[in-house]
Amino acid sequence: MTAPGSPEEIPRLHLVTDDEVLAGLVDGGAPSPALEAVCRAGGSRIALHLRAPGWDGGRLLRAGLVAAKPAGAHGVRLVVNDRVDVALALRAAPGVEVFGVQLGRRSLPPGEVRVLLDDARGRELAGPDGLARSLLIGQSVGRGGDDDLDPARAADPAADFLVVGTLWPTASHPGRRGTGPRAVGRGFGPQAPPRIGIGGIDPSRVAPVLTAGGHGVAVLRGVWAEVDPAAAVTRFLQALDEALGQAPDPAKDPVQDPAPDPAQDPSPESGSEPDPGTPDEHGGSP
Repeated sequence: MTAPGSPEEIPRLHLVTDDEVLAGLVDGGAPSPALEAVCRAGGSRIALHLRAPGWDGGRLLRAGLVAAKPAGAHGVRLVVNDRVDVALALRAAPGVEVFGVQLGRRSLPPGEVRVLLDDARGRELAGPDGLARSLLIGQSVGRGGDDDLDPARAADPAADFLVVGTLWPTASHPGRRGTGPRAVGRGFGPQAPPRIGIGGIDPSRVAPVLTAGGHGVAVLRGVWAEVDPAAAVTRFLQALDEALGQAPDPAKDPVQDPAPDPAQDPSPESGSEPDPGTPDEHGGSP
Protein backbone atom coordinates (compact mmCIF):
# COMPACT_ATOMS: atom_id res chain seq x y z
CA MET A 1 0.00 0.00 0.00
CA THR A 2 1.33 3.44 -0.95
CA ALA A 3 1.95 5.69 2.03
CA PRO A 4 0.18 9.08 2.04
CA GLY A 5 2.54 11.75 0.78
CA SER A 6 4.93 9.30 -0.87
CA PRO A 7 6.21 10.28 -4.32
CA GLU A 8 4.34 7.37 -5.88
CA GLU A 9 1.05 8.87 -4.75
CA ILE A 10 1.61 12.47 -5.88
CA PRO A 11 0.66 13.07 -9.52
CA ARG A 12 3.33 14.31 -11.89
CA LEU A 13 1.03 16.63 -13.83
CA HIS A 14 -0.75 19.42 -11.95
CA LEU A 15 -3.37 21.53 -13.72
CA VAL A 16 -3.85 24.94 -12.11
CA THR A 17 -6.84 27.22 -12.69
CA ASP A 18 -7.48 30.91 -12.24
CA ASP A 19 -10.76 32.79 -11.80
CA GLU A 20 -11.60 32.83 -15.51
CA VAL A 21 -10.59 29.25 -16.22
CA LEU A 22 -12.44 27.80 -13.25
CA ALA A 23 -15.58 29.77 -14.08
CA GLY A 24 -15.55 28.27 -17.56
CA LEU A 25 -15.05 24.75 -16.27
CA VAL A 26 -18.09 24.82 -13.97
CA ASP A 27 -20.26 27.28 -15.88
CA GLY A 28 -23.94 26.91 -15.11
CA GLY A 29 -23.40 24.55 -12.21
CA ALA A 30 -22.37 21.60 -14.37
CA PRO A 31 -18.96 20.34 -15.52
CA SER A 32 -17.98 21.72 -18.92
CA PRO A 33 -17.18 19.31 -21.78
CA ALA A 34 -13.54 20.43 -21.50
CA LEU A 35 -13.39 19.49 -17.82
CA GLU A 36 -15.02 16.13 -18.49
CA ALA A 37 -12.55 15.40 -21.30
CA VAL A 38 -9.51 16.47 -19.27
CA CYS A 39 -10.51 14.28 -16.33
CA ARG A 40 -11.06 11.36 -18.68
CA ALA A 41 -7.69 11.90 -20.37
CA GLY A 42 -5.67 12.33 -17.18
CA GLY A 43 -7.36 10.16 -14.58
CA SER A 44 -5.33 9.50 -11.45
CA ARG A 45 -2.17 10.75 -13.17
CA ILE A 46 -3.21 14.39 -12.79
CA ALA A 47 -4.04 16.77 -9.97
CA LEU A 48 -6.64 19.48 -10.55
CA HIS A 49 -5.91 22.60 -8.51
CA LEU A 50 -9.04 24.58 -7.69
CA ARG A 51 -7.54 28.06 -7.61
CA ALA A 52 -9.63 31.23 -7.89
CA PRO A 53 -7.95 34.01 -5.88
CA GLY A 54 -10.71 36.51 -6.66
CA TRP A 55 -13.55 34.32 -5.42
CA ASP A 56 -15.10 34.05 -2.00
CA GLY A 57 -15.17 30.75 -0.17
CA GLY A 58 -18.79 29.95 -0.96
CA ARG A 59 -18.31 30.25 -4.69
CA LEU A 60 -15.14 28.17 -4.59
CA LEU A 61 -16.95 25.50 -2.58
CA ARG A 62 -19.78 25.34 -5.12
CA ALA A 63 -17.27 25.06 -7.95
CA GLY A 64 -15.49 22.29 -6.09
CA LEU A 65 -18.69 20.31 -5.71
CA VAL A 66 -19.25 20.52 -9.46
CA ALA A 67 -15.65 19.65 -10.37
CA ALA A 68 -15.65 16.75 -7.92
CA LYS A 69 -18.11 14.80 -10.07
CA PRO A 70 -15.91 14.17 -13.12
CA ALA A 71 -12.77 14.19 -10.98
CA GLY A 72 -14.14 11.45 -8.75
CA ALA A 73 -15.42 9.42 -11.69
CA HIS A 74 -11.94 9.27 -13.23
CA GLY A 75 -9.70 9.30 -10.16
CA VAL A 76 -8.37 12.84 -10.64
CA ARG A 77 -6.74 14.24 -7.48
CA LEU A 78 -8.51 17.39 -6.31
CA VAL A 79 -6.37 20.05 -4.64
CA VAL A 80 -7.78 23.26 -3.16
CA ASN A 81 -5.42 26.21 -3.34
CA ASP A 82 -5.05 28.43 -0.28
CA ARG A 83 -8.49 27.78 1.26
CA VAL A 84 -8.08 25.10 3.89
CA ASP A 85 -11.62 25.78 5.08
CA VAL A 86 -13.02 25.06 1.63
CA ALA A 87 -10.96 21.88 1.35
CA LEU A 88 -12.36 20.58 4.64
CA ALA A 89 -15.91 21.56 3.69
CA LEU A 90 -15.54 19.78 0.35
CA ARG A 91 -14.22 16.65 1.99
CA ALA A 92 -17.20 16.62 4.34
CA ALA A 93 -19.59 16.47 1.38
CA PRO A 94 -20.91 12.98 0.58
CA GLY A 95 -18.95 11.19 -2.10
CA VAL A 96 -16.28 13.89 -2.53
CA GLU A 97 -12.59 12.98 -2.41
CA VAL A 98 -10.08 15.76 -1.75
CA PHE A 99 -6.40 15.01 -2.19
CA GLY A 100 -4.82 18.06 -0.60
CA VAL A 101 -4.36 21.79 -0.18
CA GLN A 102 -1.83 24.08 -1.88
CA LEU A 103 -0.46 26.91 0.24
CA GLY A 104 1.03 30.18 -1.04
CA ARG A 105 2.58 33.22 0.57
CA ARG A 106 -0.73 34.54 1.86
CA SER A 107 -1.88 31.18 3.21
CA LEU A 108 -1.49 29.83 6.70
CA PRO A 109 1.95 28.27 7.31
CA PRO A 110 2.10 24.55 6.47
CA GLY A 111 2.92 23.64 10.07
CA GLU A 112 -0.21 25.36 11.36
CA VAL A 113 -2.30 23.74 8.65
CA ARG A 114 -0.91 20.34 9.60
CA VAL A 115 -2.16 20.86 13.16
CA LEU A 116 -5.61 21.79 11.85
CA LEU A 117 -5.75 18.81 9.51
CA ASP A 118 -4.56 16.36 12.15
CA ASP A 119 -7.22 17.67 14.51
CA ALA A 120 -9.91 17.28 11.85
CA ARG A 121 -8.65 13.80 11.05
CA GLY A 122 -8.82 12.83 14.72
CA ARG A 123 -12.45 13.88 14.90
CA GLU A 124 -13.23 11.98 11.71
CA LEU A 125 -11.60 8.84 13.07
CA ALA A 126 -13.88 9.09 16.06
CA GLY A 127 -16.93 9.51 13.84
CA PRO A 128 -19.19 6.90 12.24
CA ASP A 129 -17.33 6.81 8.91
CA GLY A 130 -13.90 6.23 10.41
CA LEU A 131 -12.11 8.39 7.82
CA ALA A 132 -8.39 7.80 8.22
CA ARG A 133 -6.81 9.89 5.50
CA SER A 134 -5.42 13.35 6.12
CA LEU A 135 -5.14 15.89 3.32
CA LEU A 136 -1.71 16.33 1.81
CA ILE A 137 -0.08 19.75 2.00
CA GLY A 138 1.59 21.41 -0.95
CA GLN A 139 3.71 24.53 -0.51
CA SER A 140 4.66 27.09 -3.15
CA VAL A 141 8.30 28.18 -2.88
CA GLY A 142 10.61 30.29 -4.98
CA ARG A 143 10.11 33.19 -7.33
CA GLY A 144 11.97 34.54 -10.33
CA GLY A 145 15.72 34.57 -10.88
CA ASP A 146 16.10 38.05 -9.39
CA ASP A 147 14.63 36.98 -6.06
CA ASP A 148 17.06 35.91 -3.36
CA LEU A 149 14.58 33.41 -1.89
CA ASP A 150 16.15 29.96 -1.71
CA PRO A 151 13.40 27.39 -2.39
CA ALA A 152 15.17 24.70 -0.37
CA ARG A 153 15.52 26.96 2.69
CA ALA A 154 11.95 28.23 2.34
CA ALA A 155 10.47 24.73 2.32
CA ASP A 156 8.47 23.89 5.43
CA PRO A 157 9.05 20.41 6.89
CA ALA A 158 5.29 19.98 7.21
CA ALA A 159 4.82 20.12 3.42
CA ASP A 160 4.25 16.84 1.57
CA PHE A 161 5.20 18.32 -1.81
CA LEU A 162 6.56 21.61 -3.13
CA VAL A 163 5.64 23.69 -6.16
CA VAL A 164 8.82 25.46 -7.27
CA GLY A 165 9.08 28.36 -9.72
CA THR A 166 9.07 30.49 -11.72
CA LEU A 167 11.35 28.27 -13.83
CA TRP A 168 10.99 30.09 -17.17
CA PRO A 169 9.77 33.61 -17.92
CA THR A 170 6.05 33.99 -18.47
CA ALA A 171 3.95 36.59 -20.23
CA SER A 172 2.20 37.41 -16.94
CA HIS A 173 5.53 38.54 -15.41
CA PRO A 174 7.48 40.01 -18.36
CA GLY A 175 10.12 41.68 -16.20
CA ARG A 176 11.03 38.62 -14.18
CA ARG A 177 13.70 36.18 -15.21
CA GLY A 178 13.10 32.49 -14.72
CA THR A 179 15.47 30.45 -12.60
CA GLY A 180 15.66 27.62 -15.10
CA PRO A 181 14.90 24.03 -14.09
CA ARG A 182 17.90 23.85 -11.73
CA ALA A 183 15.74 25.41 -8.99
CA VAL A 184 13.87 22.13 -8.45
CA GLY A 185 17.10 20.36 -7.48
CA ARG A 186 19.44 22.95 -6.06
CA GLY A 187 19.91 22.61 -2.31
CA PHE A 188 17.43 19.77 -1.86
CA GLY A 189 18.68 16.58 -0.25
CA PRO A 190 17.52 13.04 -1.05
CA GLN A 191 14.89 13.17 1.72
CA ALA A 192 13.28 16.38 0.45
CA PRO A 193 9.60 16.16 -0.56
CA PRO A 194 8.73 15.81 -4.25
CA ARG A 195 9.07 19.05 -6.22
CA ILE A 196 6.70 20.20 -8.95
CA GLY A 197 8.14 22.77 -11.36
CA ILE A 198 5.99 25.67 -12.56
CA GLY A 199 6.41 28.63 -14.87
CA GLY A 200 6.51 28.73 -18.66
CA ILE A 201 6.43 24.96 -19.02
CA ASP A 202 5.46 23.27 -22.26
CA PRO A 203 5.96 19.58 -23.13
CA SER A 204 9.47 20.22 -24.46
CA ARG A 205 10.53 21.51 -21.03
CA VAL A 206 9.28 18.54 -19.03
CA ALA A 207 12.47 16.50 -19.44
CA PRO A 208 14.80 19.27 -18.16
CA VAL A 209 12.63 19.65 -15.04
CA LEU A 210 12.73 15.94 -14.23
CA THR A 211 16.42 15.66 -15.06
CA ALA A 212 17.13 18.48 -12.60
CA GLY A 213 15.39 16.56 -9.82
CA GLY A 214 11.74 17.51 -10.25
CA HIS A 215 8.91 15.06 -9.64
CA GLY A 216 6.56 16.69 -12.12
CA VAL A 217 5.22 19.92 -13.60
CA ALA A 218 2.33 22.33 -13.07
CA VAL A 219 0.68 24.23 -15.91
CA LEU A 220 -2.20 26.61 -16.44
CA ARG A 221 -2.44 28.00 -19.97
CA GLY A 222 -0.32 25.17 -21.31
CA VAL A 223 -3.53 23.13 -21.05
CA TRP A 224 -6.50 25.44 -20.59
CA ALA A 225 -5.56 27.89 -23.39
CA GLU A 226 -5.28 25.08 -25.92
CA VAL A 227 -8.06 24.42 -28.41
CA ASP A 228 -8.22 20.83 -27.14
CA PRO A 229 -7.23 20.77 -23.44
CA ALA A 230 -7.57 16.99 -23.22
CA ALA A 231 -5.13 16.53 -26.09
CA ALA A 232 -2.74 18.90 -24.31
CA VAL A 233 -2.96 16.73 -21.20
CA THR A 234 -2.09 13.70 -23.30
CA ARG A 235 0.95 15.49 -24.74
CA PHE A 236 2.20 16.41 -21.28
CA LEU A 237 1.70 12.87 -20.01
CA GLN A 238 3.59 11.50 -23.00
CA ALA A 239 6.42 13.95 -22.33
CA LEU A 240 6.50 12.80 -18.70
CA ASP A 241 6.63 9.15 -19.74
CA GLU A 242 9.52 9.86 -22.09
CA ALA A 243 11.38 11.95 -19.51
CA LEU A 244 11.06 9.32 -16.79
CA GLY A 245 13.37 7.10 -18.79
CA GLN A 246 16.08 9.76 -18.58
CA ALA A 247 15.67 11.35 -15.15
CA PRO A 248 17.99 10.27 -12.30
CA ASP A 249 16.65 8.78 -9.10
CA PRO A 250 17.17 11.55 -6.47
CA ALA A 251 17.31 8.93 -3.70
CA LYS A 252 20.29 7.25 -5.38
CA ASP A 253 21.90 10.20 -7.14
CA PRO A 254 21.14 13.49 -5.35
CA VAL A 255 20.94 16.32 -7.85
CA GLN A 256 23.68 18.92 -7.69
CA ASP A 257 23.38 22.37 -9.20
CA PRO A 258 23.08 21.89 -12.97
CA ALA A 259 24.50 24.38 -15.42
CA PRO A 260 22.35 27.49 -15.92
CA ASP A 261 19.56 26.95 -18.38
CA PRO A 262 20.03 28.95 -21.58
CA ALA A 263 16.31 29.35 -22.26
CA GLN A 264 15.56 32.60 -20.49
CA ASP A 265 13.29 34.26 -23.06
CA PRO A 266 9.52 33.89 -23.10
CA SER A 267 8.21 31.88 -26.01
CA PRO A 268 4.69 31.44 -27.36
CA GLU A 269 4.73 27.87 -26.06
CA SER A 270 5.54 29.02 -22.56
CA GLY A 271 2.16 30.54 -21.90
CA SER A 272 1.80 32.63 -18.77
CA GLU A 273 1.82 30.32 -15.82
CA PRO A 274 1.04 31.91 -12.46
CA ASP A 275 3.96 32.57 -10.14
CA PRO A 276 3.76 30.69 -6.82
CA GLY A 277 5.57 33.49 -5.00
CA THR A 278 2.99 36.20 -5.64
CA PRO A 279 -0.49 36.75 -4.18
CA ASP A 280 -2.18 35.98 -7.51
CA GLU A 281 -0.51 32.62 -7.67
CA HIS A 282 -1.16 29.37 -5.84
CA GLY A 283 -2.24 31.14 -2.73
CA GLY A 284 -4.24 34.30 -3.10
CA SER A 285 -7.31 34.03 -0.93
CA PRO A 286 -9.88 36.79 -1.46
